[in-house]
Amino acid sequence: MDIILAASAVIAALTLALACYVVSRTTTHSSSWPKLKQSRAYKQKMTPKKRKRQLYLNSLDDFNPVGEMTTISDVAGFFSRRGNEFSVYSIDWEQEVVVLIRPVDGVDLKVHPFYREAQRRNAAEVLCVPFEQLHEVVSTIADEVAHVQEIFIFFTGRCGSTLLTRLVEATSVAQAVNEPDVFSVISMGVHRLKRSGERGQTPSRHR
Repeated sequence: MDIILAASAVIAALTLALACYVVSRTTTHSSSWPKLKQSRAYKQKMTPKKRKRQLYLNSLDDFNPVGEMTTISDVAGFFSRRGNEFSVYSIDWEQEVVVLIRPVDGVDLKVHPFYREAQRRNAAEVLCVPFEQLHEVVSTIADEVAHVQEIFIFFTGRCGSTLLTRLVEATSVAQAVNEPDVFSVISMGVHRLKRSGERGQTPSRHR
């Protein structure tokens, strides 16, 4: 009898915890970022939100915007001058933009074992480029990256991926990053699009 009561108490506690978690994610979650499609690129200074751990896919909601956003009229020219300061962080499906971040000056993101976490913790400025302007960026950097060959290696957890990343970084002919989250964001977006199509629903624009 005592065992049954203890088990019931544990189940009740877990159910309550799950309910609180769901409510917090669905009712109290708010965003300080635009939630409409953007037609022009912009940059915005921000500060990372304080979290003990990163549980979800990277998004703009990982940050608090600071000050006013600055619209970028010549995104191709901006990338020519400063593109190497930024790295791709996520996709915002509501704004229909690619999200890039610039880290705090002097920070090497690849020192951290997990790239996505290093980006979030050290971000100082965000750059959002609308899907419709990506072709301008591609045209600008095409010659500079023409020699680059991308290689994707998929690992399960706790299998030595960090060690392999360090080994590749130690060479003089290749660079490596561990767990860049943007590919997971794209994968989840494609998955949701397919599921919406199978159900005959209009695809959700939420992340």
